[in-house]
Amino acid sequence: MVDVGAHAGFPLSKRSIAIGAAWIGVSRVVVASLAFLNTLILARMLTPEDFGLVAVATAIIAILTSMTELSLTSALIHHKDPSEDQFHAAWTLNVARACLLALLLSALAYPVSLSYGDGRLIPILLVLSCSIVITGLRNPMLAMMQRQLVFWQEFVTSTSRALATILVSSGIAICFRSYWALIAGAVVANLVDVVASYLIQPFRPKFRIRGSRSLWSFSVWLSLGQAVSTLNWRFDQIIIGYFLGKPTLGRYVLGSDLAATPTREATNPLAGTLFPAFVRLRGDKAALQRAYLSAQSMLCAIAFPAGFGFALVADQFVPLALGEAWAGATIVIQLLGGAIALHTLSATVQPLGLALGQTRKLFHRDVAILIVRLPVIVAGLWVGGLVGLLVARVAVTLGGVLYNMVLVRELIDTSVSRQFLVNLRTALSTCTMIIVGLLTNWTFITSFGHESHVYVRLIVVVLVSALTYVGSLFALWRAAGSPVGPELEILRILGAIADRLWKLGNRQ
Repeated sequence: MVDVGAHAGFPLSKRSIAIGAAWIGVSRVVVASLAFLNTLILARMLTPEDFGLVAVATAIIAILTSMTELSLTSALIHHKDPSEDQFHAAWTLNVARACLLALLLSALAYPVSLSYGDGRLIPILLVLSCSIVITGLRNPMLAMMQRQLVFWQEFVTSTSRALATILVSSGIAICFRSYWALIAGAVVANLVDVVASYLIQPFRPKFRIRGSRSLWSFSVWLSLGQAVSTLNWRFDQIIIGYFLGKPTLGRYVLGSDLAATPTREATNPLAGTLFPAFVRLRGDKAALQRAYLSAQSMLCAIAFPAGFGFALVADQFVPLALGEAWAGATIVIQLLGGAIALHTLSATVQPLGLALGQTRKLFHRDVAILIVRLPVIVAGLWVGGLVGLLVARVAVTLGGVLYNMVLVRELIDTSVSRQFLVNLRTALSTCTMIIVGLLTNWTFITSFGHESHVYVRLIVVVLVSALTYVGSLFALWRAAGSPVGPELEILRILGAIADRLWKLGNRQ
């Protein structure tokens, strides 16, 4: 866990981060479970073309939204002492931006539908434009709870969104089997999120722009960086939908989301606390170095087995959970699952750069990656179709990891080799897990046949792989002399949980 002290009058401890991570962890478990169930229902009720159609609209919206992103929440967290005027200014600017963006998307609805030859995109974009206006009304005061490492509101808002999404989207999908299930779920979720934000933190917003200048000075480069980053990660959906068709895009989008799910859900509880934690340590370089490496190693210890493990069983999971119509998503999960897990090596760079106020460097990074990524992705698609694009994406992801690690060296004077070495045991244990998992799968198929006991085979491979990873990790840790690392933190967390359960048992 991040090793922290106190800075600038703000007491910060492992306990405060652990509590924050626990709240986020509980919310992520609930949200991930509901989202996964919702995905299974929608995949069974809808077609890949339905997903691809909505993905075209959401990709366009995501790119345009990011290009007008103001990043005011991050600016409020970073600010030493935000005033009431700045909260009103943040709300006013967000509402104005949402309304302008909704008008822009409404104007683009017809041209976009002509480009893709599908008139259904017009009403989809119009409805989603209204949803953008709703999100612009969100309460900016929640930023202060994040700043103070209070994250229970994350549980309330994210769980409310997830419940609204599954009730509305799954209900419509089951009753009507229409792509509108995806859209209605998103719109209702945004509405619930805005309402919950005011119930959690009372705030009476006023139209006011006084105090916005200091927020702009921090957020301008961050906003530009987010625009470039979103273009980086969304533009492949635009070209797949245009050149390969909406059914292929649907399989690609669902496969990409599933490939990212294990890594995202496993690491978000800790990752969500890092920006405010790093903000409080920015004046102590040595403590910040230790905190960064500790957080990075902990995230990788969770992400590597989650991402590579899911890729390992993708060929069994997809037909069982989603059905044969989604078979094309298997290769997407297999190639991207591990790459996304490896990206965790550099996932902590963003909160580090934000905490240090180095938003310009983050923007330059995003631009450099975009300049490389666009032609490589296009070339991959041109040469090898979907598989070529996936291979290109993996290659660019690995290059981006190395670039980010070099950036960390510049920010906090921590060498690239040191960043790799703190994750060496995790990497070796993950390799061992993959080998044992493949051998287990091969042995099972050899003994019983490929089509026999498919559910049992999936469970056996998952359990054997998980036990192999845990056993290898702690064996290597003990062989190294039980140094400070993620293994020690995992034992501490398990010990704290056991102690709490013991106390609860004695009270009863």
